[in-house]
Amino acid sequence: MSCVTNPSTGCVDCPAIPHVPGIPAHIERTAIVGWNAGANSIVALGGSFHTLFSTEPNPAGIGIGFKGTRVLQTQPELIEHGFLIQSTVFGTAYFCVIENGTRRTPEQQVPSGALFEVRRVGARVSYFVTGSAGLAFSYQSAARSSSAKVVNACLYLSGDTVR
Repeated sequence: MSCVTNPSTGCVDCPAIPHVPGIPAHIERTAIVGWNAGANSIVALGGSFHTLFSTEPNPAGIGIGFKGTRVLQTQPELIEHGFLIQSTVFGTAYFCVIENGTRRTPEQQVPSGALFEVRRVGARVSYFVTGSAGLAFSYQSAARSSSAKVVNACLYLSGDTVR
């Protein structure tokens, strides 16, 4: 763009610039897909203990349970005793019990208002799912548990949450 000075008036004339609409301030979020988020409990628990948790409806993927090490907290296959919760593309959430990377129970639909529990009493581990209609699922593990454990949560997609 070049401006021209009018010698008789001393005014500077510049050609008009076409209007370009501005973009309002906004935040762009791009979903991050894959087992790439995780966390461990601060305290390692020994003896008898349990963890209770719930999730948002229809998570893409959550693995949560007990683990003997703090390393590789984003890998659900390392959970020694826990739940795997995943949703279909049609928005139906399913869960199953996982132990050391192996599914121990068939997938079942997550009940409305689900509260999940993994409980260790002595060396025995039990699993419970309670929905708004009461106890919906229970399972006793054949695998024993010993030594101190952390609670580990692995998340698959941005927005998956555990409470």
